[in-house]
Amino acid sequence: MPVQNDLFTPANFQDTTAHLINTRRNHDCLEADDIDFEMQYAKREDKMMLRWLSQDGLEHFVRKYGRTYQILRLDSCTRIKDFSPLSDLPNLEAICIDWCKNSVLWDMSRNDNLKILSLSNCKKLTYAPQLLETGKTLEEVRFWGPTSGSTYPMATLDCFRNMDALRRIDLNWVSLADKSLGFLETLPNLEEFHFDAGMLTTEEIAFIVARYPNLYGQCLGPYDDTYMHLGQVRVCGNRKPTLQLPKHQKRLDDYIRQFHNLVEQYRSSI
Repeated sequence: MPVQNDLFTPANFQDTTAHLINTRRNHDCLEADDIDFEMQYAKREDKMMLRWLSQDGLEHFVRKYGRTYQILRLDSCTRIKDFSPLSDLPNLEAICIDWCKNSVLWDMSRNDNLKILSLSNCKKLTYAPQLLETGKTLEEVRFWGPTSGSTYPMATLDCFRNMDALRRIDLNWVSLADKSLGFLETLPNLEEFHFDAGMLTTEEIAFIVARYPNLYGQCLGPYDDTYMHLGQVRVCGNRKPTLQLPKHQKRLDDYIRQFHNLVEQYRSSI
């Protein structure tokens, strides 16, 4: 299980001054006049969660209020078809887009301070995140698939190529159509690569560990110990099992030994 970050979790937005939803009418869409009504009350000017935002609402919020915001979470934004207004947010540092049906991001070349992009429950964007490469200042990119036990497919990891500022990649509940790992050679500042224990084969994981020894990841090793407190470990690799400890300690030791042997084999061939 990948390391999680709580920057965009609802706990950070319990304060109503950082939470914008429609409270005055019996519909679930946040339009321009709804935003003006809500913003007459005390609201933070640095971070905001906007729920059920319409396309018109997005354009209005950005135009009238958005320039001071550093952190935004757009939740349940199924009505937004065009994210290009976000280009006009010069102070934006982090954004989470949740439940989006659109397949295109926006040109991030004018978001000079944008460091973190998180995409949650965005199936089309996960498969082929068009315009991701325009985020030249992005340091962290996170993809979150469905939490129901299934995954969202991603066509290729080449979408991360040549993102020189990138320091961290998170792929949560994501499956890969193309597992080519050449993109890692183009990321000079990458420090963390987190993914689900079954996304890659054991051999592919061992190759990454051998080729990029300074790269950290929760599943860049023989097993994932996220649930060690419950007496469970997940052996890293596609179709590898979850083991109960101490009952399966000998099996785990065997997997650990096999993994380190693979790493040594790859290192000797580099």
